[in-house]
Amino acid sequence: MPGIMRYLSSEDDVLAQVFTRGRHSGLPHHFVEADRLDLRVDSVLDEAAKQSTSTSHPSIPSAFTKAWVIGKTFRDSGLLEDKALIGENPDFIWEILANKAAMATRNDGSSETRWADLRPPLEPVVGSPVQPRKPRRSDHWARCAWLAEQSHADAAETFGGMISNVWNMYDRTPLRPLVLRQALHEWLWQLPSDTAEQITEVKPFLELLKQLSRRWPARGLRSAIQPAHFKAEDLVAEMGQCLNLPMILAESSRTPSGVS
Repeated sequence: MPGIMRYLSSEDDVLAQVFTRGRHSGLPHHFVEADRLDLRVDSVLDEAAKQSTSTSHPSIPSAFTKAWVIGKTFRDSGLLEDKALIGENPDFIWEILANKAAMATRNDGSSETRWADLRPPLEPVVGSPVQPRKPRRSDHWARCAWLAEQSHADAAETFGGMISNVWNMYDRTPLRPLVLRQALHEWLWQLPSDTAEQITEVKPFLELLKQLSRRWPARGLRSAIQPAHFKAEDLVAEMGQCLNLPMILAESSRTPSGVS
C-alpha cells in the first residue's frame, strides 16, 4: 500500500517522510501517492477548521457541537477510505493526522495555525475557556467521528449535549455500536422529557452506562452476545428490563421526578 505523509521536526526545520504500515518508506511511488493524500488532508483540515468556527447551536454546549462538526467533516470527506490508506491501522492514521495538525505544516511547507484549534489542549491554557482533554488510548478525532455517526440532533439528545457523556460511553468498547446509541435515544425519549434530561446529566448517565456494561460486559461468559447482535427495537425492550431507573435518577442533582 502507498502510505501516508508524516511530519517530523528537525532542529529549525520540518521534514516530511512517508510511512506505510507504521514504517518509513523510501519508495518513489509511495511518495507520489502520499503527497496526493497529504494535499487532501490539508483540504479536510481546512474544512474542519471552517465548519467548527462557523457552526453553533445556542442550546447545546459548544464543545459538544465542535466535536460533532469535526467528526462529521472527517466522515463526509471519506478520507479514511482513500486508496492510499487501504490496510493501514486506523489508530496509526489518526496519530498521523494529529501529528500534522500539531506540526501546523501544509503540504507546501507553509504554516497553518488554525488546525491547532481542532484539538483541545492536554494542559490548561491561561485565559482559555476550553477544557483540556485527558490522555486516552484512542485519538480525540476518532471519538469525534464516532459521535458524528448520529445526526447532531439525535446525538445531542442521546448524550444531553455533554461531551463527557460521549467519552464515557466510547471508553466502554461493547457499548460503541451505533445501534445501541439509536436504541438509547429511543428509550430515553419515550420517557417524560424532564426525566430524559435528568438521565443525561453526567452522574446519572455514568450510572446508566455502568448498568449497560453489566448487561453487556467486555469479558466473561455474558460477553458472547453484544449489542451489535441486536436490532434497535430489541435493544429498547432490553433496556426496559435491565435498567434500574430509580437508581439512575438517584444520581441526579435535580429534585426527583417521581419515576418508580
